[in-house]
Amino acid sequence: MRAIDTNVLVRLITRDDPRQVTMAEEFIQKGAWVSHIALAEATWVLSAVYQRSAPEIGTAVEMLLNHKDLTVQDPHVVSAALEKFRRKFAIGFSDCLLLEIARKAGPRSGHSIATLLNLTVRKSYRSLVPSAAPSVGIFENALRSLRTMNSRPRASRSPSLRLYFSECPLR
Repeated sequence: MRAIDTNVLVRLITRDDPRQVTMAEEFIQKGAWVSHIALAEATWVLSAVYQRSAPEIGTAVEMLLNHKDLTVQDPHVVSAALEKFRRKFAIGFSDCLLLEIARKAGPRSGHSIATLLNLTVRKSYRSLVPSAAPSVGIFENALRSLRTMNSRPRASRSPSLRLYFSECPLR
């Protein structure tokens, strides 16, 4: 089966360039495979570049899952990630997908996801994975070092952007 990349997915979802949409639709008519990587990248592009809301991104993922010509890698994993994402929009779809991929890999202890989280996202993330507890001690030192190397004036930094390192067990 032929695989499609992020650009093809974005064209199918946004339909912003009629010529490219036609080419993408013609290509997938014979069937096409969507990898987790292409799906995660596409959701990021929809959010960061096209300013799509979380509900719109959820609808786009659902559309891809149900598309007659597309085969999504591990559709049950993607569906579970979509359910998590819809419960907690503050968490990116790709983080939800990573959690579900790790969960599928097996119940061995130690499976977790580590991420840098914005302060406003931390509480939502903790409710998504109940045992999530940010461990900021070591990482705070690294952040201080980065701040001293930062050449931008202090006033240009966003006061709401404080990152936390979280390792979230999947139990």
